[in-house]
Parts: sequence; C-alpha cells; structure tokens
Amino acid sequence: MEYMTKCNNCGQTYVVCGAPGQTIKSICPYCGAKATVVTPGEDVVQGTPDTSQPSSATLPNRGHASKPLFWKVTLWFLVIVTILFVVLTILYFVFSSVSK
Repeated sequence: MEYMTKCNNCGQTYVVCGAPGQTIKSICPYCGAKATVVTPGEDVVQGTPDTSQPSSATLPNRGHASKPLFWKVTLWFLVIVTILFVVLTILYFVFSSVSK
C-alpha cells in the first residue's frame, strides 16, 4: 500500500510503500534526509480508528544523522580550496628558490 508522508527536513510530501502497521526506513527524494515512517495499522486502514496507532504516517526527529546537501557541498568546496592553496604555496616557494 502507498502512504503519503511529509519530510521533517524540507517539508515536501512524498509516497512510501509498505504494509499496514509496518515500520519503513525511507529517504526523502527531495533533500535526501533519512527517516523512519510508521504506517497506520490495519484498523485505521479499514476505517475503524485505532488509538494505539498513529492516524497518519509519521517521521521521527532525524537529529544530526544527515546534513543537508548545501552543507556537504560547502564543506567539499572549502576542502578543495584549502588543498589548492597549499599546493600553490608550495609551488611558489619551489619555483622562487630555483630561479635565484
């Protein structure tokens, strides 16, 4: 069965597939955030409300498990710029000492 769920990170709605009452590990297709989705139980699916099961698919708080794509790209950019700066500095000193 398909269930609609909302991402806690980006707020987008997406579909997860699973059986009633199943716990599903999913990844948001929009931002890549990992989440655990608990689907409604059999009683909720058939129309009789069950107070022990949530009435809709829920996502628990992700904590600091995964970071948004923006921060990953920014980190990699800073690492590459730092490496490039170090390599160019070393080359400058090598070539300036050779030319003297």
